[in-house]
Amino acid sequence: IALGDVDNQRATTALEQAILDGFSPEPARVLTKGSLGARILTAIEMIEAAHINDMSDLTTGLATLRSVGLEDMARRAALQVLLL
Repeated sequence: IALGDVDNQRATTALEQAILDGFSPEPARVLTKGSLGARILTAIEMIEAAHINDMSDLTTGLATLRSVGLEDMARRAALQVLLL
């Protein structure tokens, strides 16, 4: 995940699967409504609240960051979630 290469990774938990799904080439869901800034803030909120809400929020948040060109930020957020 730190390098952005998740092709050969296998998930053993729901959290790990949500992260891998967020890094899939064609994610199921990406935020498209609102300004760029609003989408980024919403994505960050979704990632931050993933432990409280549905894991699909984590996937969507990561995929959204990646879709707007913030790949590095998405990788860092995923690592933080895994470490916490």
